[in-house]
Amino acid sequence: MDKDSIMDSEDRIERTVDIYVSAETVRDMKHKKKTEDFNTEEPRTPRHTEDFNTEEPRTPRHTGSDGVTISRAAGVCLGLMCVLLMTAVIVLCFIFIQERQLTKFTNITEERDQLLTKITNITQERDQLLTKITNITQERGQLLTNNTNLTEERQQLLTKITNLTQEREQLLTNNRSLTEEREQLKSERNDLQKFVGKFL
Repeated sequence: MDKDSIMDSEDRIERTVDIYVSAETVRDMKHKKKTEDFNTEEPRTPRHTEDFNTEEPRTPRHTGSDGVTISRAAGVCLGLMCVLLMTAVIVLCFIFIQERQLTKFTNITEERDQLLTKITNITQERDQLLTKITNITQERGQLLTNNTNLTEERQQLLTKITNLTQEREQLLTNNRSLTEEREQLKSERNDLQKFVGKFL
């Protein structure tokens, strides 16, 4: 129940009180007029019977002040009832609003707790991911270092292979030269043997 509905209920209560007060005023005016008419009537003479000492009993007259007092008492009671009713309505509205606000506060508190739990879980997941990223970064650094070392070793091996290939080529060249020299020496030796054989 919001503020507009509370104001509407209070306006309806005030209009109801005004109607009751207006009706009470009209009734008081009618009663006052009847009382004045009753007081202006001529007094009745008692009827005498044959027995001079006997007399009809008189009925007690109600004065106008008694009726006004009763009307005022009824009006006061009605006003008190209206005030109590209005107070009860206001108290009920206040209690309803408090309960509604308490329910909203409870719901908001539960949503806040759920959000805090989600934030905590997300924070833990983020920390785990950061730890994994750190580990992967370290592994990547180690792999890059290993790759660099292997690349350097490969270059060294390639350099050694190149040097060995050059040495092999030199050795092959030397071997060919020595082979040619040996062949020349053999040829010269044969020629020398032939020449010596002619003189023997």
